[in-house]
Amino acid sequence: MTARAILAPNTPKSTRSKPPRKTIFSFFVNQNATVSVVFKQVRKDGSLVRRGALTREAPTGKNRIRFEGKLPKPKGGIQFLTAGRYRASFTSHNEFGESPEASIGFRVARPKN
Repeated sequence: MTARAILAPNTPKSTRSKPPRKTIFSFFVNQNATVSVVFKQVRKDGSLVRRGALTREAPTGKNRIRFEGKLPKPKGGIQFLTAGRYRASFTSHNEFGESPEASIGFRVARPKN
């Protein structure tokens, strides 16, 4: 599983250095499956707080999920991840069962003023 380590929210156009505004999570599944991605924020004390989730259909082979820091709210709308450290946990499931969880860490940077 791969992804860029830092994701930055929209920044003013005058900044010289432009951190990426999105990342792509890439992963491989050996059977058609539904993939669930749960996003948890890592607090300073090391505890994890769930911030949202995504679900996507994944055909056999290599798959990619483009992520821009936006997550759907349970009752509609969109929420944005705030600056901080996060862990994305991936689980795939189909009619034959569920895979073990795989995780990757990333960081959402603060916008530059």
